[in-house]
Amino acid sequence: MLGPLSYSTTLSVLRAARAAWHRRHTLPPSPTTLVIAHWAYDGTGLTPDLERLSALIGSGPTREQEVTTRA
Repeated sequence: MLGPLSYSTTLSVLRAARAAWHRRHTLPPSPTTLVIAHWAYDGTGLTPDLERLSALIGSGPTREQEVTTRA
């Protein structure tokens, strides 16, 4: 049983208080939004440096090593 100086609350009261605090302390949204949507195809695969690095990590031959072994 709650004494005379004890308080009780519900989750809905806490949720409402948190929402009110958030509304007071949040800046209003900007009236405009800048959208930058320019896409360009830059190629497929790894750059030569990354290809060599991945070959070293995977301990496989690089393209240059494959070419020299076929010759």
